[in-house]
Amino acid sequence: IHDLNVCSSSYEFEKVCSKLSKTNTVYSIGLLGCGRSDRPAFTYTNFLYVELITNFIKHIIGEKTDVIVSGESSSFVLMACSNDDSIINHVIMVNPPDMIKLAKIPTKRLKLVKYLLYTPVIGTFIYNMKVNRRTISENFASSYFYDQNEIAEKDILAFTEASQKEKTHSKYLYASQISRFTNANVVCCLNKLNNSIFIITGNANPENVLSASQYQNYLPSIEIKGIAKTKQMPHMEKPEEVFSDVKIFLSDAQ
Repeated sequence: IHDLNVCSSSYEFEKVCSKLSKTNTVYSIGLLGCGRSDRPAFTYTNFLYVELITNFIKHIIGEKTDVIVSGESSSFVLMACSNDDSIINHVIMVNPPDMIKLAKIPTKRLKLVKYLLYTPVIGTFIYNMKVNRRTISENFASSYFYDQNEIAEKDILAFTEASQKEKTHSKYLYASQISRFTNANVVCCLNKLNNSIFIITGNANPENVLSASQYQNYLPSIEIKGIAKTKQMPHMEKPEEVFSDVKIFLSDAQ
């Protein structure tokens, strides 16, 4: 499951999935508002994505499954595990978000920001200013990749294309995220879980390591593996190393 981001899609895990599919049955889901999925004009919430993931596993996969998830989508998987312990087996999270930031709720000011972003002219203008090819390229260079020489033009194009699907309808998810409607306090979930959980971090960003330790503090059984010289997207920058760690974890967790 890719990160919850208007620029994200199943493309994010393409290299890892191609390797895993040689020995495993692999499903790659595009979350609502992202990638090739629909972008309805409503408020996107954490509950919406928990239900989406739960229903996908129950009705499409049809059996208990292992999940690899990145970024902000990690909280939806943890909540799905907490709500129904019959659908998810092992969980591998790639750079899950800071738990303190994740627990913050919408405020009146942020709700006003969401309303402003929903407006046809001003909202569209703001979205296009914040999300475009230039800003995406800057994110790759500053946050996504450690080695700028590893950034491929096709990666930037894929992320840019995803952010502009259905014209500017991606702004509704963007507004919901900015306003914290997709946030979720996962502390209450962690104490209930019996799943084997593994976290992969991009060690070139200290915040990733700190965030991972927060989860381990609440659930000591969580294992953490750092990928050197990577940042937010180790599964794109060093897919071979991530794939190797995934295979080891899944085999050890049997």
